[in-house]
Amino acid sequence: FAGDAQVGVHLQDAYQGLKAFLPPKEKRGLVLIDPPYERKDEYERVAEGLHLACKRWPTGVYALWYPVLSRSLVTRFHSLITATGIRKILCAELCIEDDTDRARFGGSGMLIVNPPWGLQEEIAAVLPWLWECLAPEGRGGTRIDWLVQE
Repeated sequence: FAGDAQVGVHLQDAYQGLKAFLPPKEKRGLVLIDPPYERKDEYERVAEGLHLACKRWPTGVYALWYPVLSRSLVTRFHSLITATGIRKILCAELCIEDDTDRARFGGSGMLIVNPPWGLQEEIAAVLPWLWECLAPEGRGGTRIDWLVQE
């Protein structure tokens, strides 16, 4: 992205960056949030950080990655996000392993706040194909639905 005035790449703690760079001068934009999920309280920090970011810039598009280790952990994380009161959150998951074994990384998920029009249909069209390519044993699966509607 060097030389592209429309893109900013910052190497710093994401939670500090959400405070430092939001809201931007532009009315539209995308914030990619890719936490390490190494700390025990990471899911709580992510929910709190996303909530703060959406308060500072409510019209922004936020794409938040999370690992799918177990369905119970994902359900708990989704509950934390839902409890923030943020509206219009699309959920997309691609799992190439069953999500019942917390010791194994089974897949990836994205929560997208304020997704652009038509994104749900585009993701829904490509996810099954991608799953077939990456999960030849037929384990796992895909998901695309609204975590929170508008």
